[in-house]
Amino acid sequence: MARVLLIGAVLLIGVGLSLATASCDDAPPPPKPADPDPEPPIEAVGSVRRPPETYLMTRTGERCEVTIVVGGEVVERLPTAYACPKDLEIGEWIRLAGMTCIREGGPVERKVPVVCPDYLTNAERDLRKAREAAKDGGK
Repeated sequence: MARVLLIGAVLLIGVGLSLATASCDDAPPPPKPADPDPEPPIEAVGSVRRPPETYLMTRTGERCEVTIVVGGEVVERLPTAYACPKDLEIGEWIRLAGMTCIREGGPVERKVPVVCPDYLTNAERDLRKAREAAKDGGK
């Protein structure tokens, strides 16, 4: 009798497990992920524009001069000669490029990003603020 009960219990467990696995297959599929937003049209993004002027700190001897270049021509030289960074050789310059500076004008292996001298970043900031103030009418 115990053996019949044991076999019945095993059969009952087997049927229960088969029903449980069958019901798992009937589950609805998971929802599809939402489609990512399509890219906006290129006209909405606008064009990437670089500032028209380039700020350079050039070593001309013992001191460096800060110049502003537009279209390959020097349009302004700041009147003060500044102390040069120690590793800047004669004829080399440091170009302000966004939030960083690049040493140029020497051998290719020396064309590397460098720490921006304060004189150069301050000149760019001060001239930009002066232009904005002039455009706003001095407000």
